[in-house]
Amino acid sequence: MSLECYKCSSLTSWDECKQEKIACPGVLDRCIKAYAKYGDTERFQKYCGIEARCDKDINPTCKLAEAVGASECTVDCCEGDLCNAGSTAGISGMVMMACAVVVLVFLKA
Repeated sequence: MSLECYKCSSLTSWDECKQEKIACPGVLDRCIKAYAKYGDTERFQKYCGIEARCDKDINPTCKLAEAVGASECTVDCCEGDLCNAGSTAGISGMVMMACAVVVLVFLKA
């Protein structure tokens, strides 16, 4: 049985990256989530890949961004079905929740 990953691409945000589940072809054994920023342009992508593409110096999203003067590029790789589902919005939500808890603790003190 092949690995399943999410696939999407957006120039706007992770929320606008309309992901679909795909079955990865045989040799692709990682789910990848890549983000690049160059100038005012951002690129958000999710796809199947191989371990070598987990290195941002080799990753095609980062290589393309580097060629046009990227200021930032990150690559997150994982093994396991649909493991590239998360978005930065989930992290932001956790940070906001932690801040709310801290404020409540101080208000009760």
